[in-house]
Order: sequence, then structure tokens, then C-alpha cells
Amino acid sequence: MKQLSDLLGLPLPSRPASDPGLLDVANRAFDSMQNSIARQKLASYPPDQTIEIPRNACGMLDFDRAAEMIELGRKEARRCLERIARGPADA
Repeated sequence: MKQLSDLLGLPLPSRPASDPGLLDVANRAFDSMQNSIARQKLASYPPDQTIEIPRNACGMLDFDRAAEMIELGRKEARRCLERIARGPADA
């Protein structure tokens, strides 16, 4: 944005740091919609097991953290498999 602003000779619009930007608003709307769809699907078709990854583990555009997120998924999958192996009393 700064380069475009400099090229056009226009000042960057300022906003308080607490105000969400367009991407923040779109991301929150998308998350809200996805959460609603997921709740409906889980209620209609309850799974035997779930693997939960925290929403704040990464952002929507954190492609550079793919290896880290894949490892987090593997770690949580191992935990789930261990619960299954222990049997229904501990599941």
C-alpha cells in the first residue's frame, strides 16, 4: 500500500489500530459461516472421534506455516489414536 500511495502521491488512510481492516472483517465473517456449517454437520452426523486444532493456531494466509500445521495435525491424530487404543472407558 505504501508503494502505491507514494506512486500516486496520496497519503495512506489512517485508522485506529483497534479498528478491524477489510481482511479482518472478511475473515471473521468466513469463520462465523464455517463455524455455523460445522455445528450443523456435526449435529446431523456426529463423529465417533474428533481432532480439534485451535482456531488461533494459524491465520488464513499463513501458508509459510504449513509444515508446522501438518505436524500439529499429526500430533493431535496420534493423541486421538491413543485414546481409541485405550478403549471406550477413556475415550
